[in-house]
Amino acid sequence: MQRKLVIGFGLLFGLGLVGFTSPTPDLNPYSRTPLNVKLQRLEKAGEDFFMRRRYEDAIGVFDAMDLLDKGNLTALLWRKKCDEKLFQEKSEKFKANLLRNKGSLLLKERLYDNWTWGPMVGHFEIRESKPKPYVPPVKKIRPPISDAELKKLKDAGTDAAGLFDLALGLNSRKDTEKAFDALDEAALRDPEIMGRDDEGLVAGLQERFSLAFSTGKITPKERLLAARVAMFSGDLSDAVLQFIKAASREDALKAEAQKGVERILSMGKIEFLQKPPEIFRFAQVYSWQGNEDRVYVAARINPTTPHYVFPFDFPFDPKSIETVEIQGGDFLFGTIDPSATESTRIWFSGKDIGDEPRNLELQAVIRFKPGLIDLDLTTWSVPAELANNWSVIVGPTTAFTPDFPAPQKQKGDGGVDIKGFQVQQSGGKGPYLQVDVFHKTLPHEVDVFKALADIWEGS
Repeated sequence: MQRKLVIGFGLLFGLGLVGFTSPTPDLNPYSRTPLNVKLQRLEKAGEDFFMRRRYEDAIGVFDAMDLLDKGNLTALLWRKKCDEKLFQEKSEKFKANLLRNKGSLLLKERLYDNWTWGPMVGHFEIRESKPKPYVPPVKKIRPPISDAELKKLKDAGTDAAGLFDLALGLNSRKDTEKAFDALDEAALRDPEIMGRDDEGLVAGLQERFSLAFSTGKITPKERLLAARVAMFSGDLSDAVLQFIKAASREDALKAEAQKGVERILSMGKIEFLQKPPEIFRFAQVYSWQGNEDRVYVAARINPTTPHYVFPFDFPFDPKSIETVEIQGGDFLFGTIDPSATESTRIWFSGKDIGDEPRNLELQAVIRFKPGLIDLDLTTWSVPAELANNWSVIVGPTTAFTPDFPAPQKQKGDGGVDIKGFQVQQSGGKGPYLQVDVFHKTLPHEVDVFKALADIWEGS
């Protein structure tokens, strides 16, 4: 670590004193070099080390950036990339040595390959007992409670125990859906309540939905309840499937389905959602419209699992995002992952309207809160080698200075410039913007998703 910091400070010193020729140096002017200039120089030097696979040297540079600007997001992200590369190298070396020395990547020793019976094996006894017939427990059947008893249960309180008793009372009156609502709310308040006897409430619902699925006669609202029951029972994979199918078949169920998906994401047990889809093309577009900063996201996606929920990572601060709005008909909603704090992960849920595989067109708008300062248009979820991967800026012609980086594609439209940067040409890195420069009203409204057709064409 000390060596890395020395390298970083050496670069910092060198970058700060470029062009110094005086025999009697006065360091004060150089200590006043603007912080953003120092950080830009260090970032460029660190990226250069990284691209030449000098990861240890790059770490030293990014650590120096962190010392200058504690918690600098760019330094942390590049440091993480360096650590991942070093870990990968160490892992490959470890596996190669293990394969060379052991002949296998398994660490288990074969202790019992040549095992033979002998006096040191031990003492064994065989004991037999007569089988006992299984006697199923007597099912408790609660008689339907009266209206007065039901009112008493509703007035008893909203703690977990009171809600559990209310669920059993409603179940006795065959009001199954409201009974499960009360049981689910009780489990949210106290998960230990799930260990109590629910008198067949959940089992009865599971049996009901199993029959409905087998016959194909199930309504979207019943699918939504089936998803909640699956989530309550711990079958999160089936819960996600049914939430998406229910919302895909009835728009009125989108909000409740999104709450269910958000609840599952917050549990963190989402390994079944981690397999990425095939992405044929991708673009993200920055534009100042409607007096707010916006990033438009568009992609063509081929699902590779039956779960139509796809993660996309962005180097944005999740606290800076106001809303995620879906446009177009192939997707239902976008959900910000609550576990991501340093960057943003958005789970886009696509429409699942049948068993036939199909490509989905994603069109979404990320709206930012006031006060956004800068924006990195790099996307980590899309392969850098994908040719049809673009970062685009839409703004008034007057916002682009003469020294603005040259795009790979450009179009002018009545005082509006559309500049497209092919991410493949910059090693996977998108442009970095100071957004206040673009806080100018556009001469006319721009259909961003329509403009993307010209960018994608021929790529």
